[in-house]
Amino acid sequence: MNCPKCDLHIAQPDADECPSCGVVLSKASRHSHRQAFPRPQAPPERARVAEKAVIPWSKLLRIGIVVVAIWYGWQFVAGRRAAASWYHGTDGYERAVAEQKSTSRPIILHFYTDWCGVCKRLDREVLSTAKFGNAYRPAIKVKVNPEKDGQAAGRLAVRYAIRGFPTVLVVPPGGRATPIVGYGNSEGFYTRVSAAIAGP
Repeated sequence: MNCPKCDLHIAQPDADECPSCGVVLSKASRHSHRQAFPRPQAPPERARVAEKAVIPWSKLLRIGIVVVAIWYGWQFVAGRRAAASWYHGTDGYERAVAEQKSTSRPIILHFYTDWCGVCKRLDREVLSTAKFGNAYRPAIKVKVNPEKDGQAAGRLAVRYAIRGFPTVLVVPPGGRATPIVGYGNSEGFYTRVSAAIAGP
């Protein structure tokens, strides 16, 4: 016989009470006790699936932080790549000319020297920044040091009549180069470059 309360199997058929829970067996019936103390039932399968499908707010917050971090990281890398996309020397100039013929994009040609402090400030504040790289992404950009890149660079400086540093030339496809000599501040420089690219 089994206890109607705790369902313990009782070996003595004439026992008066359950040795485990102490219920009086003669007064309790299996039917009435099971109604009073129903066994817990497992939740339906659909309810269990719904509980698993609920995502806590903390997990959603962590996922959001990861997504934002990935986006900012990608923006940073893309900006660094845009800022670093310069050709150098006369070899770079030749590559830029060939690329211009096939794409009809303008060339931004920067003449500088190592001793020129203004050249370094222009490069640091504008030319090497992600902002400049993104603003003039379609342009083909070249840096030339006439004093360090060999005789061909010197001839290139003579060809473009470079008389001071820094000088930035905007060379449209098939058009006349517009020189931007010197550097005052970034806002004025952006305005001059944009006007030269837009043309007359």
